[in-house]
Amino acid sequence: MDGVFASMDGGPNDILSKFTSDIGIFSVCEIPTNKQLWALYASRGQGYVVEFSAQHSFFRTVRDDGADVNLLRKVRYTNDRISDFWHNPYFLFLVKDQEWAFEREWRLIRSLKKCTSTGIHDGEEVFVQDVIPGMITRIIFGYRYETSGLRDDFATIKAFDPNITAMQTIVNDQSGGLILEQIF
Repeated sequence: MDGVFASMDGGPNDILSKFTSDIGIFSVCEIPTNKQLWALYASRGQGYVVEFSAQHSFFRTVRDDGADVNLLRKVRYTNDRISDFWHNPYFLFLVKDQEWAFEREWRLIRSLKKCTSTGIHDGEEVFVQDVIPGMITRIIFGYRYETSGLRDDFATIKAFDPNITAMQTIVNDQSGGLILEQIF
């Protein structure tokens, strides 16, 4: 790692940009009923959650020694700082401040060379990877999802992969928490 950084010209921001420019991060959460996440990332319950199978080959690789390895890595939450950030890139990709611990995030880090560019959106190049049948186990519609389109939306999803199931988050009147209810 020292050699990589030593060979780069420029200051810390230039080094960081060069180091991260070819890396994409796919983030997922452990808990589909986290109210804070629904508010932050799913339009305050109007969106949906896509549940992936962590055992699908997309999330796995076989090392040179033949071991089957899951590529998803758990994010660590801490307010600790390290004295030499550049000697521990783990902190760059898999460590966040403790205030974000409610996310219970896992990440897959992938070279953007393995992804497809969809062009420039809002000044940034956006990269994607195709979802294939078997990757998604269920779709969880939000507690404020527009019900008039729910049946048609799920029919489109089932046409892609008939094994995907559907659930909807419901607000528990007594606790205020979110619960999952099977639909269709």
